[in-house]
Amino acid sequence: MRRRTFIPLLISAALGLSGCKVGNMTSSHGQADQAYIYLASNRAYKDMAQVVIDNQTRFDAKVNKEKKHQVKGETYAVATGKRHIKVLYHNQVVYERTVFLAAQETHQIMLP
Repeated sequence: MRRRTFIPLLISAALGLSGCKVGNMTSSHGQADQAYIYLASNRAYKDMAQVVIDNQTRFDAKVNKEKKHQVKGETYAVATGKRHIKVLYHNQVVYERTVFLAAQETHQIMLP
């Protein structure tokens, strides 16, 4: 009689414990294929600056006041690779340069 109750109890305990997740699960993800740009300046820019990338993509961007090597403020995602970046403020070119942007890199653009 004792054996009849012990075997089902042992089987149910084994099934109950085998359903538990044991151990560490690892996963790997590739880096997103994009870079970021960050506009900074020593002086305050009241209006938004216009950023032109490769003479095709245009968007308005906020110019952040520079703070001791910390990226705080707006960053903008752009495609990786060799990019020609032009920044206009009140229709005047204040920055124009060709740069290489790597994946997950944040490129700081210092404006005058």
